[in-house]
Amino acid sequence: MLQQEPADHEALNLLTASYASARMRGLGHATELRLRRTEIQDYLNVLEDRAGLPDVLYRLASQRLALERLLPPEQTDERAQQLGRAIEVLRELQSLLDADGDAVTRASAAYQLGRALKHQGDFNKANGEPLEAFYREALDAFATALDLDPGRIDALGEIVLVHLARGAPEEALSAVRAHEPRVAAGPAKGKVHSMLGNLLVAAHQSEAAIEAFDRALALDANFMDTYVGLFRLHQQAGQTDAALEVMRRASDADPRFITAYIQSGQLLAGLERWDDAIEAFERVFAIPASEAKVLGMVPSQNVYRNRLYYSAGAWLAWLYLQHAEDTEKALQAAQIATRYQPADPNLLDTIAWSHYRRGEFEQAREILEETVKRAENMASAHYHLAAVLTKLGERDAALRAAERALTLDKPFSERAQAEALVAELRAD
Repeated sequence: MLQQEPADHEALNLLTASYASARMRGLGHATELRLRRTEIQDYLNVLEDRAGLPDVLYRLASQRLALERLLPPEQTDERAQQLGRAIEVLRELQSLLDADGDAVTRASAAYQLGRALKHQGDFNKANGEPLEAFYREALDAFATALDLDPGRIDALGEIVLVHLARGAPEEALSAVRAHEPRVAAGPAKGKVHSMLGNLLVAAHQSEAAIEAFDRALALDANFMDTYVGLFRLHQQAGQTDAALEVMRRASDADPRFITAYIQSGQLLAGLERWDDAIEAFERVFAIPASEAKVLGMVPSQNVYRNRLYYSAGAWLAWLYLQHAEDTEKALQAAQIATRYQPADPNLLDTIAWSHYRRGEFEQAREILEETVKRAENMASAHYHLAAVLTKLGERDAALRAAERALTLDKPFSERAQAEALVAELRAD
């Protein structure tokens, strides 16, 4: 923990803890955005009274990074602004600590600066802007963190991610192998072997990957990344039973690890084991959001957790509708999912089709008309709109919607029904 005067430190901890407690309740996306902005403003207010407090600078930068990850991809100006300000704050913090800071504290600041620079590189990559300088500086910052504190395995993980983003998996593998001897035996070393296993999976070295994962679990059976890596290895090899068994072991190790249920549910749905898939996704919602465990690091864990609850809700809505034929449950699941991603066209399409199945055609029409505006090339939404308009007696408009679905030349499961509807409407 970064240092400051005890009274200031206690007050700041109370402020930060109140925000963290609110986020752990599983807030909707819009509410979490507002909360992050408010927290940032509170830290800015503190700095107006007491400039240069290291702990406040650190937490301010952390929240700017979290906010950038929450913002929609198209909001490039604000995302760039948040990244730039986070980097600026962390450079100020690093200067303060270089003059008067212990090794562990300086390692924390270097790590956070590396994260900000990596995010800037990722942002530039996505927007066709120069990125290599940011990635190189991020690598230097993470290396500094490891030099100051060899136990900061999260910094090693970020080095791996930077090399992968640069298209250099061999350098990622070399970095992990080089650092492994510096880590003392125990859970931290288990994490290093887990990273090594995941990189070996990507390098198609399955036997070496399994050996690395086995060593990782022997050192730390509660590190969930290892189970996820093993799951992916078996899944890629088409060994579905083995993959499902790995996720069962993960949930036995920590029943709150909701990623295990998500991964299992998706795999089971792909195998058309519908009832088993529904059961897996339902287990997610048996766990309060405040207790759920996911991969990632604070504060990113809240973002990842919300995405998983959205995914589980969206999958359940679709499965209840298409395979359990339970429109009431489908709508309930969809309403949960909309808390996390209210504007997702696929989810809106599922909600509308649930209303259609219930004979609530006007409600379905209103949602689908908005959906096809947001997702003009979504064939299933156009077909569903055509079916709704047919029920409402607007056959000319229905024909145009059904023809639009077919002319998109997009594969969708109801294409045969759309073709039959077009034939019926043209015959009138």
